[in-house]
Amino acid sequence: MKETKIPYSFFYFGPFLWKSKVTSDITECILQKGKEQKFNFRSHLAGQIKKEFLFNKKTAGVIWKKLTPWIKSYFYAQKKEWGVGCIKWKPLNLWINYQNQHEYNPQHIHSGDYSFVVYCDVPKKLKKEIEQNIKETNCAGPGCILFSYGDLDTQRGIAQAEVMPENNLMLMFPSYLRHQVYPFKTKCTRISISGNIDVVTESLK
Repeated sequence: MKETKIPYSFFYFGPFLWKSKVTSDITECILQKGKEQKFNFRSHLAGQIKKEFLFNKKTAGVIWKKLTPWIKSYFYAQKKEWGVGCIKWKPLNLWINYQNQHEYNPQHIHSGDYSFVVYCDVPKKLKKEIEQNIKETNCAGPGCILFSYGDLDTQRGIAQAEVMPENNLMLMFPSYLRHQVYPFKTKCTRISISGNIDVVTESLK
């Protein structure tokens, strides 16, 4: 099709899905503190994962403080790129996930206004399974997270975003954004944390 010389602009449509990298000292702290958590949070979560523990208030406070610069960065970027600001935010809950062989998260949404995930330990064995899967299919698959929004129309729009886990990767998004996590076959444990946030946005003044 021949290009026509007509000025135009377009909308970045959909929820603001953001990614960044936290520092390794944060994930090391999370891994250490995660071993101390005892409160089984499974009944509050969608995951078909046996070991999901809520951080106690004191430990959660330490982690929230460490993650605050990244959370602020998300809201700054959302304001800059999407035009949606944030007056203030407050933490809701924070939990750690130990995903093992054959376990998975079905498609679901979160409570609160915004959510995030931080990958703390992605075993090399799992990375090899992912790399092999990429060679054989057009889906990243094992241990990866898939975000879905709107009606699926692969001809005229982008309705899905698939992200491969890696150490220190942080993803943040509006809590209503549907997402799921694929199971994997490798005998290993992939460790991540998730959290929910409440905010007051400028549009709600």
